[in-house]
Amino acid sequence: MKSIPSMIVLLIAGSTASCSPRIVIPMPGQMGTPIAQQSTQTSDQKEAERMTRSLASLMVPPKSYYTAIIKKPTGKNGLEEYLKCVDAVRASDAGKYTTAISDVQYNERAASINKMPVPEWAVGKSPAELRHEQTKRFEKLLDLITKGNQKPVEDPLLPTMTSPEHAALEFPMYGGFKSITKLAVNVADAHISDGDTKDATSRLIDQLRFSHKVRELGILADLVGIAMDAIVCREIENHLVDFKGEDWDRFTAFARLDLKSAPPLKRGLELEAPGHLKYISESEGLADEASPKSADESEQMKGIDQLARDLHGLSEKDRKRTIKEAVGYAQARFNSAEVSLTRPEAEWPWPENKGAPPPSPLIGELTSDVIPNPDEFQAEAKSRIVMRLLIVHGLIQKYRISHGHLPSTLKDLNSPADIEDPLLGGNFKYEPTGATYRLYSPGKGVMYPIELTMKPELYPKIRSQLEHKS
Repeated sequence: MKSIPSMIVLLIAGSTASCSPRIVIPMPGQMGTPIAQQSTQTSDQKEAERMTRSLASLMVPPKSYYTAIIKKPTGKNGLEEYLKCVDAVRASDAGKYTTAISDVQYNERAASINKMPVPEWAVGKSPAELRHEQTKRFEKLLDLITKGNQKPVEDPLLPTMTSPEHAALEFPMYGGFKSITKLAVNVADAHISDGDTKDATSRLIDQLRFSHKVRELGILADLVGIAMDAIVCREIENHLVDFKGEDWDRFTAFARLDLKSAPPLKRGLELEAPGHLKYISESEGLADEASPKSADESEQMKGIDQLARDLHGLSEKDRKRTIKEAVGYAQARFNSAEVSLTRPEAEWPWPENKGAPPPSPLIGELTSDVIPNPDEFQAEAKSRIVMRLLIVHGLIQKYRISHGHLPSTLKDLNSPADIEDPLLGGNFKYEPTGATYRLYSPGKGVMYPIELTMKPELYPKIRSQLEHKS
């Protein structure tokens, strides 16, 4: 079942919709023409009208995300500084070429850049020169992130998480956060090229702290924060041998502290469960807006319309009983998920284990977009494995600095607890090849191996391995 807000998410978020929030069923007023009115509209016409109404407010971005989201500033919410930084990056041309000037993407984007209005400071610059120019002009903006990191964060939009208006602000906000992370990585890269790994390390740790603060804002925010982590980890992996021993001490200290804290997904479930349960309890109103089945009913709306018709077909007594059972089932699944996150990662719900089935297909439909998704646990576990791998990379690099060569095996690091893979038991996989190496976890079940960053050149080999696994 897809709700109206989640369909809007699909339209405004593109590929991000694969990790769309569990926005629940549409509430009264969001559905099509009720059966009682016997409308002659086709379902596609109704859908178009609904989309037009819902998207009308999404077309024009606010002048300031800070003023649009923070209605009552307190000075105590780190999100305030984060949004000021988003606005500052938007107001300048700091973020315009942030992605384009990375070495990986520069060549394929250079042609399109030449067709765009280029600020004077960027004309004729190489990627390295552009990063240095960005650093000189815009690094100061990142101090807002440092300041925000020193405070707790909370999302004032959370009470409206099922509305189109929330999606209209939330997705661009998260896009702004990712642009800030890319800017910070370019700044760190410029410092590294100048031999200043201390400041580079400070910026990268600041961004890891930023992404982990963002992950405290909710379930979707957790997934966005994981993506921000990946941007930072790619930069770290690109410069493994450039960082000094003291830099690695700081990276590993951050990772160890992070692993001691509760997984952000647990907080996301705690924050969002009440709102999702409330909307299930109010879904009885869907029955009054059920539409007659139509031959041209679109695939996108079929699940919602069918759910409304199923509820409409129940007696009032059975409808209330079904809604109550659905709330109870969803609550039990939330409780179970939160408890599981206090255990080791290997014991978390996994895609192969869907958990207790719903008491009935109708209850399954009512709760399908609400109950915790095993894929979210898999993403969370992967992010924690990445932090563990960061620690091991630090140990390997410190060994290299001390001994002048890489360790032959991970056992040479004399840190058995750090090299253990909590998903599968045993140690992480370590494959040294001359002066380089590969460090990874094979992953659990049908999933890609976990590294600091994914290697596209390994995809064909990995797919073959996964097919063999399954």
